[in-house]
Amino acid sequence: MAAVTIIKLTGENHQDIDRVASQIKTICDAGGISLRGPIPLPTRRLVVPVRKSPDGEGSETYDPQPESLDFVFTSPPYLGHEMYGDEEEQSFKKFPEQDKWREGFLLKTIQNAYHGLKIGKRAAFNVANVKSYKTFEEDTYDCMIRAGFKDIEIWWLSLSTQQGVKIQSTLEGTETEKKQSQNYIGRFERPDIPGRKYEPVFIGIK
Repeated sequence: MAAVTIIKLTGENHQDIDRVASQIKTICDAGGISLRGPIPLPTRRLVVPVRKSPDGEGSETYDPQPESLDFVFTSPPYLGHEMYGDEEEQSFKKFPEQDKWREGFLLKTIQNAYHGLKIGKRAAFNVANVKSYKTFEEDTYDCMIRAGFKDIEIWWLSLSTQQGVKIQSTLEGTETEKKQSQNYIGRFERPDIPGRKYEPVFIGIK
């Protein structure tokens, strides 16, 4: 039975690897040795930035390379309304007061996004006013302006008002489920469609 030898080559420069592989192929051809391969592995480096830093501090500490990002989308935690852990590094613990959270976390997160974006690219921030933070939308919009974003648009993210229940209308326009009351807080008026509620997505360009 013929012996099978497997040769694996690794290196930091794929051109060097190709050169060695070519030499091996030449030797095999000269000696009448059967050769399969080489099988090239992917050489492209894929950089995937993450919102949360390894120490759990969050997006206000994330410092992307300048003008390295094509698009940013995030939905920051709603101060203390959404809690993703009990670590001391969580934003609601680091900045327990609304004004401090806005300046220390929200504004810094938006500034980081602006810093990392390429010129002409966009960032999108999905937020919503809640009882514990009644000006979250307004503060996000204002922080985007302060960070330098231009031509800010509002797109509406449609959500069901009843989890697991799809709201439909008959041909006569009668709703199959009663529409829940929706009391909106703030200056950004929502679309009024039965059975749906909306959260704004603020999209700005650098």
